[in-house]
Amino acid sequence: MFFNWASSPMVTVVACEVTKLLRTIEISIRLIAPLLTENVTRIETNHTAEVEIMVRRDKTPPEGPVSLTNENTQFDTTWETVVGDDQNYPGFAYVFLLSYRNLDSLKDNTSHQSQQLMSSAATVSVSNSNTTYLPQQVNLTFHHLQSSDVDPTCVYWSDENGPGVWSGRGCTLVISNSTHTVCSCNHLSTFAMLKGIHQGQGSGQLSLVMWVGVVVALTCVFRITTLWCRFVSRKRRGGRRLQQDVQLHRK
Repeated sequence: MFFNWASSPMVTVVACEVTKLLRTIEISIRLIAPLLTENVTRIETNHTAEVEIMVRRDKTPPEGPVSLTNENTQFDTTWETVVGDDQNYPGFAYVFLLSYRNLDSLKDNTSHQSQQLMSSAATVSVSNSNTTYLPQQVNLTFHHLQSSDVDPTCVYWSDENGPGVWSGRGCTLVISNSTHTVCSCNHLSTFAMLKGIHQGQGSGQLSLVMWVGVVVALTCVFRITTLWCRFVSRKRRGGRRLQQDVQLHRK
């Protein structure tokens, strides 16, 4: 089921930009993760986003459950899902959880109906590149931004049939109370919980949602890029020092 709000050219452009930014973030972390030396790395971006990256380096593919968590979201899967095809296991596996913060309640000025993001949006990805349809479901536990007894809808950001829309396909609500909701999905993407979804809502609302997402995503990209530059700089300095030590030893 798709909740397609991209009903105007402006909204379509914004949705395209959000899709590009989400892809950029995922690609950036995919480049950084295999180079990290710590088993767990956490990155915070001034109260706008929080990233946790877990890396395993083993001669054989790791097995068993794996869980990543922060103050707003918990992601549960298995190392078998993270690795994917163990015949092509490269000697390492990684999984990351990125949660966006401070996305507040939004309102459609045309219909005067509230459209609220009930949880922080979260991007999850793994070293397995084939995650469009997983043989084993993954679970996300969302902490509600505000206590509510309204049943939420588990959604993900999909760009399969256009510039990008929230879709509920492949995701089901497992259990929910006033403070937490567990969603189960058969693929990986950027996920969230929504309430007050209506087909054909006014475009102003989606525009506001997406522009908030653009600002948050840009901040995250900047922080990840800074981390990458620092890593490369340290690696180069380490290589130069090693080369100097070798030259001194030869003398």
